[in-house]
Amino acid sequence: MSDGDKQPTQQNMTLHGACEPSLKGGTYLVEVQHWVPPQAQVKVPAEAGKPPQYEGKPTFEKSVKFKVSTPQFSLAPSEIYEFYPPDGARGVFHDTLPHVVLARRTLPWERSPGVITDGIPRSWMALLLFHQDELGTKNEQDGTYKPKYTLNPLPVSSLPDAQRSNENATCVTLKVPVQLFRTFAPSWADLPYVAHVREVGNTAHMDSAGIDDKGWFSVVVCNRLPRPGENHLFLVSLEGLKDYLPDSTTTQGEVTLVVLANWRFVAVDPKDPDGKRFSDLLKGLNCGPLRLPPKPAAAGNGSVALSQYHSDDPIESKLQFGYVPLLHQTREGLRTVSWYRGPLVPHFLPNFPEQNRMYFSADAALRYDNAQGLFDISYAAAWQLGRLLGLQSQPFAQAVSRMTLGLVQEAALALVRQTQRTRFGDVAENWQKLAVDIFAGAKPEADSAVVDQSADYYTDLKAQLEHAGRDLEIPLEIKKWLAQLFLLNGVPFDYLLPHSALLPEESLRLFYVDSSWVAALMDGALSIGRTAQSQLYLDKAMAGDFLKDIAQQELKNPTLDLEITAPKDAGLVGHITGFLLRSKLVTTWRGVEIQAQNSNKEPLGVLRMQRIAKDVLLAIYNGHIRQLVITQPPQGLHFGPPRSVTPGSRVPFQQLAGSTKPAKFAAETLLQKRVRRTISLHVQGVKPEA
Repeated sequence: MSDGDKQPTQQNMTLHGACEPSLKGGTYLVEVQHWVPPQAQVKVPAEAGKPPQYEGKPTFEKSVKFKVSTPQFSLAPSEIYEFYPPDGARGVFHDTLPHVVLARRTLPWERSPGVITDGIPRSWMALLLFHQDELGTKNEQDGTYKPKYTLNPLPVSSLPDAQRSNENATCVTLKVPVQLFRTFAPSWADLPYVAHVREVGNTAHMDSAGIDDKGWFSVVVCNRLPRPGENHLFLVSLEGLKDYLPDSTTTQGEVTLVVLANWRFVAVDPKDPDGKRFSDLLKGLNCGPLRLPPKPAAAGNGSVALSQYHSDDPIESKLQFGYVPLLHQTREGLRTVSWYRGPLVPHFLPNFPEQNRMYFSADAALRYDNAQGLFDISYAAAWQLGRLLGLQSQPFAQAVSRMTLGLVQEAALALVRQTQRTRFGDVAENWQKLAVDIFAGAKPEADSAVVDQSADYYTDLKAQLEHAGRDLEIPLEIKKWLAQLFLLNGVPFDYLLPHSALLPEESLRLFYVDSSWVAALMDGALSIGRTAQSQLYLDKAMAGDFLKDIAQQELKNPTLDLEITAPKDAGLVGHITGFLLRSKLVTTWRGVEIQAQNSNKEPLGVLRMQRIAKDVLLAIYNGHIRQLVITQPPQGLHFGPPRSVTPGSRVPFQQLAGSTKPAKFAAETLLQKRVRRTISLHVQGVKPEA
């Protein structure tokens, strides 16, 4: 591992003070009045922003009410992109202001905390921090806390008048004394600074799955630093609470807070072993190939140099190609041990188009090692999994069934037309309509002969279709599904990583994608409807043709729910590589930016980047990875106030602001420096097994 010679392309981030929607949530009244000349006499001419006034009663008038629905008493999980600190985290957070990243840019301003007279946008959300001493009473004997204030479900109709709604729903509330609320809640003057918008731009090198407003994030910041120990965060609504804020006059009683989200974390001392920052986690990453350690007893760090491999050891020769011994129950019910490896392998295994074999059963894909007397079930498992996934996907199965039936019917009609021309010559066209009618209404007999599905039959069927001059268009459902399967979408985690030791904690593992495994997977899916074109579909899918088709369709119709991010004219360059990252980086910094580069320091095309587990990130690239650049995500940049602010105290944002513009205030005062690290990774090529 070493720092790269070239600095990667810098990504710009634009801060916006607010992003107000066209209409905020609430009920609106539209009034229309119409006067017809010449009876209409102008009483007051039109002024800027005001319509003219007419004398007399209008000829026509109409009023219509409508409601703009926005989140008010709860938030869907998809609305929240990232917590910082994350839920359940333990680390050094004493100098960082907690915040929450929201997936929609307008969300903090879609409602109003009160009547705004100065025209300055204010967030209706606030992020409040409670220390465990403030929420509970400590038992000195065992160190536990007895809660004083707890979350309680409450019907919306029973909220105070200022917050009441006609909705028949239930919300989560927290009742605290007004005096406690005033000690750390943001003031009315602070509200313009507690939220802002970040325009990130390019999200191709980060996990942004499920985000419709890609490249845009709104951020709500807490105005209080954590204290050592357990801290609780509550994202609350400030609607109707203007009179309870610190710069108001209400000081007695209780305030009912509508809680939109809540989580907790533990702040520790910087010298604590668990107190690791972004840069510390990066430096501690265990990088290496995706394989089991050579010696299980010495599997401390899992990072082994290729010079330590012993090719004369038959077990080691299997392990270095990513194999794992697993229990295997045969079709006859016998229990044995067999070798298995998933589609992610530590070394490049070449594959040629003519090797895209078609199997007629999973057993046909089994391999047997005579030297060790063990089966290799890798391709058989892939084929069977593909068949199950194909049957599970109703749109794909229906599309394959329709296409299979259509191909068989058209091939039969082509044979009939050829027979007509052979026997009747020029009068064949007169019989064509009759033949079509016969086949359209024909029904198979109960004891009809089974169609021969041998290779010769399909070869003849394909020849007949080509002779008929039919341009076979593959349905979009089949293209889309095979393209997703090519990128291993839907493949269970246990098939990708059959053993937990392949990816230990705080590790990064580089891999190649075994195209033969993927071919067996897709062949199993296509086996649910064999046609003369199955080999053609398999070859096109393995060549990446469907990736280009789907990318073009995505450009024409951006509403398609696709995770493929290949450019419009993308073409596979021979190697498909990627990495698996298991670290607190994935948990704490969702959307961590990772750029893969080739030997010329040029970024590779991202085929898939997705968080497949809470702390595991999977990335697949079009090309050979030579270097990885890992950067703290722009939308997750943390906040640090001046050192004079003590932990636990309320930060007066309006007093720190050097400018009245919230975006400039956030950029100059709060944003901490991004952390970037370059990791050079290179796995030496090894000859494939014979």
